[in-house]
Formats: sequence, structure tokens, C-alpha cells
Amino acid sequence: MVSAARPTPRRPSRNTKARHTIEAFTPIRDRLRIDQAFDYESQGLPCPAQAYLDSFESDDSRRNMGYALDIFAAFLSGGKLARDEIPWHTLTAEHRDAVRGHLMERYEEGAQRRGRRRSNPESVNNRLTAWRQVLKHAWDKGLMLAEDYQRAANVRQVKGERQKKRRFIPEENLAKVFRCCALDPNRAAGARDAALLALLFGCGLRRFEAIGLWLDDIDMRSDGWLVTVVGKRNKERTVGVPIGTAAFVRDWLELRGRDPGPLFYPVRKNGTVVPQEQPMTTKVGNNIVDRRLLAAGVPKFSPHDLRATSTTILAGLLDLFQTMDWAGHEDANTTRGYVVAANNLAQEIAARLNVPHFRGGGPASKLTWEDLA
Repeated sequence: MVSAARPTPRRPSRNTKARHTIEAFTPIRDRLRIDQAFDYESQGLPCPAQAYLDSFESDDSRRNMGYALDIFAAFLSGGKLARDEIPWHTLTAEHRDAVRGHLMERYEEGAQRRGRRRSNPESVNNRLTAWRQVLKHAWDKGLMLAEDYQRAANVRQVKGERQKKRRFIPEENLAKVFRCCALDPNRAAGARDAALLALLFGCGLRRFEAIGLWLDDIDMRSDGWLVTVVGKRNKERTVGVPIGTAAFVRDWLELRGRDPGPLFYPVRKNGTVVPQEQPMTTKVGNNIVDRRLLAAGVPKFSPHDLRATSTTILAGLLDLFQTMDWAGHEDANTTRGYVVAANNLAQEIAARLNVPHFRGGGPASKLTWEDLA
């Protein structure tokens, strides 16, 4: 076991977002509250929170789980300590239960604020994953006894499931966005953005897969292009490129050039393409989509909605395993969650079920939706 830390100078907390929300919720009991920062560096010990976050390859995962640890740190310390100041190895089953209760309260309140009746259990369970993993790293680094780790980390999942909130993007809205790119006075920026959007939709790429592409990832064969991407869990797959997507990429390459390097480069306001040694960040991908939607005047959607839309279309044309392979999914339930139950699809299914309606004892005339308005 690790000896108690000597008092150390208080460092400014970095969990600003989580710390500013802590007063809105029931505070942890004084007996369990952690008031003293633990200085891992002065003790010559690894910080479990940092070790856990360093284990991620994806910046998005690191940021998401880092915020979960910020929530825990703010709750356990009353907003005083940062995640790398919490003595994770000293936490108990009582802390575990208090944190779980706090998460459920936090997400119930958030759901009500957004006009929803109930929170999404998956949101709570994702945060609880961070709780288990940071304690696992504390045990793995020799800071906790196995028995203490098992007790503190044995947290119950929240039962329940919600439908995925995906948007099905109509073809006319996609056309408006691509037309907006084509009419951009900054020709290079328009060509780059159209190529990125076309890869997200036409190849069903995740945003980090598309932004992270290198020129030599695209096999430009005379009978059809192929793109090879490295997806989640470092798994590689090859996807065929629709001819329309290939045309947008070709338009961008005419301005970018064919020199080896990342496929997508920054573009200055004057249209100058700026080569760089590493791909742009995924945040840039979000900004590109948001900017193009605003200019095109279409309802907002996310880069992932493009992938969900193409998966939905293919699910009606291919069998489940072909769709899973195309999307790079290991679990059929994941693919099922990506298939958007678009309103028009739900209405089409409902129209095939004939429910005989009677009024006054006799069969009613053929109904229309206008009759019910």
C-alpha cells in the first residue's frame, strides 16, 4: 500500500468545465470528500488517471474519458482538485456508490433540461467505464491491493437502452451542400471540403478515418478506386470509392498536387494550399461540416450522420454481414444501431399494415392523413 502524502502546494485545477457544474448537484458526504491533493510526482509514483488516458490512441476517446475523470474529481473533492490530484488508490466502495448516484442525478437533470423524460443509460455507463479503468490502472501500477480494487471497481451498470439519435440526410440536402462547395470563390477550400464530405458519405468513413487519410491510402485503379483506412482498435479495412466521390477527390488533387503526404491540407483565405507533415485534427472536420451546412442553408447534421445515412441505404441493398464488413463493425447490434429508422421508412412500413377502421358500425371510407389533421 502507498503511504499518505505530505501536504503539497495547491495547483490550479484544470477540470474547469466539470468544476463549474458541481454546485448544482447533491455534494458528496464530508466523511468521503477528498480535500488534500496527492502529488504523484513527488512520491515517485505513476498517476493512474494519466496512465489511463495515455492508453488511448484516439484523441476523441482521450478527451471523452478525460472529461469523465474530471467529473469524478470535481465530485469527490467538491470542485477543488483536478483528476491528477485525486488519490485514486484510496477510493472505496462507498466512493463508488456515491459517484454512481451522482452520475445518475447529473444525467437525469441534463435530460430534463433538454426536454427529455429520461436520461440515456449509455451516457452513465460510458462514464462508469472510466471509473473502472482508472482504478484498474491504479491496481496495475501497484498502488492498490487486488481486494481493494475489486471492491471499489465493482460498479453496477445502469439498465436500459435508447434508440440511437441519428439523422437521415435527404439527397437534396447533400446536393445543396456539394453545390455550395462548388460555388465557393475559394476554389481550393471548396474542392477540399467537397472531397472530405464525399468520403464521409460515399465510403462511410468515420471522421478521424477521413481526416487521417494519406495520399497513398487511395489506390487509383483504372477500373475503380479503393481506399484503405485504419479504423477503431487499429483494424484495417478496404472500401470501394463511388465514382462521384472519386471525382471530388480528383478535383481536390488537381489543386493539392500529387506529392506524398496527408490527403487533406489547410487552405488559406486567399486559396493557397499549405502542405504539412501531419493530418489535420478531427475538430477541423467538424468545423468544415458546420461551415458548409450554414452556407448551404440546410438543417444541421454531424459528420457521423453522413456515415449513418450511407449505412442505412446499404442495409436495404446488402445482407447484414456485407453491411457490417463495409462499415467496419464487429457486432451486428452496432450496425443495427447505425441504421436510421427514418420517418419515411417507418411510414412506409406502417402503410403496409391494414387496420380496418369502422365508424357507426360500418366500414369507413378510405382514410387519408389529411382527414386526421
